[in-house]
Amino acid sequence: AFLDIDNAFRTLVVVETLQWTPFAFLLFHMAYWAIPLDVREASSLDGASPFEIVRWIDLPLMKPTLVIAFFIRFIDGFR
Repeated sequence: AFLDIDNAFRTLVVVETLQWTPFAFLLFHMAYWAIPLDVREASSLDGASPFEIVRWIDLPLMKPTLVIAFFIRFIDGFR
């Protein structure tokens, strides 16, 4: 039933999600662990909450990886 013409878009969304989620998770996980622990410790000593550490420390330092992952996904979307 999922190969029916009425479900073609939903099937493509599921397939693309299942295909790219592990790749993206691996990229983002490695980018997160590449951030020096000293930076997080210094920001927590300065009084930053866990949300602020993610928002102002982790995400900006992970930005090049995020941009590359989205760019690769964008290119693959047109393939």
